[in-house]
Amino acid sequence: TAVVYITVTKLPSAGIRSIALNKSNVTPNPVSNDAIISFVNSNNTLATVVIYDMIGKEVVNTTVSGNNFRFEKGNLATGTYFYNIKSDKGLIAAGKISVQ
Repeated sequence: TAVVYITVTKLPSAGIRSIALNKSNVTPNPVSNDAIISFVNSNNTLATVVIYDMIGKEVVNTTVSGNNFRFEKGNLATGTYFYNIKSDKGLIAAGKISVQ
C-alpha cells in the first residue's frame, strides 16, 4: 500500500501561497456498490467531479450541483482511485476511494 501526499500551491504574482482544501468525505469507504462523496461547495455552484485510477487514467468525469455526488462502482476493478472536485473558482476537494 502506497501513501500519497498531495500539496496544492497557487503561484500569485507576489509569491507562493498554499491553498487549504475543504474537507470531503466518502461514505462508505471502501465502496462495494455505491457511495456518497460529500464536500463543501460554499457558493453552491456547479462542480466537476473527476475520478482517476492508480495510473492516472480518468474513469469518471461528471458535473454536479450541490454538496455531494453519488459514486457508483459500476464495472470499475477493485483498487484505489483518486478524485478531484473543482468549481469555476478552482479546486474544492480531493481524496481517495477504495473500491472492493
